[in-house]
Amino acid sequence: MTKQFSPWPPTLWQLLRADAVRYVHRGGWTRNLGFWIGATHRMSEWAHQEPRAMRCYAARLPLAGLTKLWRAITGVCILDGASFGPGLCIPRARSMLIGRVRAGENCLISDHVTIGTNANANKVAFIGDGVEIGPGARILGPVEIGDEVRVGVNAVVSHNVHPGTEVVVAAVQLCCRGKRA
Repeated sequence: MTKQFSPWPPTLWQLLRADAVRYVHRGGWTRNLGFWIGATHRMSEWAHQEPRAMRCYAARLPLAGLTKLWRAITGVCILDGASFGPGLCIPRARSMLIGRVRAGENCLISDHVTIGTNANANKVAFIGDGVEIGPGARILGPVEIGDEVRVGVNAVVSHNVHPGTEVVVAAVQLCCRGKRA
């Protein structure tokens, strides 16, 4: 599979453009709060990597304010250790916690998702290209999720997942059949 961007890593504008394309069938990028939250995180990443101190500090202050605003309005918290490839899509930005993660291209992250490792761990979760993470899913620990994986609604992933796999919640089973006292 060839990468669609010539310079790797892609520039900030190429990342934002690739993200915007993912929102075409979701009402457009201008009207989707998930795009703006992702864009704020990407700009914050860029500001932390900027070698010139004046540009770095001039960009960090308003971006920190925007990050706090998004967190207050939507409950979405994308921490500094998170890194996403081009084509990030957050269609419904509500109540998320995304910690230290490295995600590939064209990832879709639904609402009420938790991704990350222990706060004191130096390990990172790896998510492949084309992964779809359903509402309420939890990806816990330094796991590796392969390309084209679909994580279902309310699924909990705590082990590595092979490429092309669907992860779903096990069926509920009745555990006791007697009369209650």
